[in-house]
Amino acid sequence: MRLLISCVFVLGLSLSGCGGPSDTVIPIDESAMPSVEQRLKTSLESIAETGVVGSAIEELRSQIEELKSINATTGEQLANQLQDLEQAEQAGKRASVKKIADDMATQL
Repeated sequence: MRLLISCVFVLGLSLSGCGGPSDTVIPIDESAMPSVEQRLKTSLESIAETGVVGSAIEELRSQIEELKSINATTGEQLANQLQDLEQAEQAGKRASVKKIADDMATQL
């Protein structure tokens, strides 16, 4: 009797499965996603508060490149300031890092 119950249980599990792949498409509301300017400004404001860039430099560089395709003038200005920001970070000048990041954020 136990064997029969076990077989029925295993058969029931194997037939029910996991549902397989779903054909449901979930729409993404792109208007709810922050723009490159918003993401960049948020990152720069965080750096302006802490005075630490760290590994965020690569993300900043990427966001600035993305911004250049939308607003070339502002993107170029920020790219130039990014070099200053990186040099200040490497020199350990946290006050300069904060000021440069704040200046960059105000441009957005």
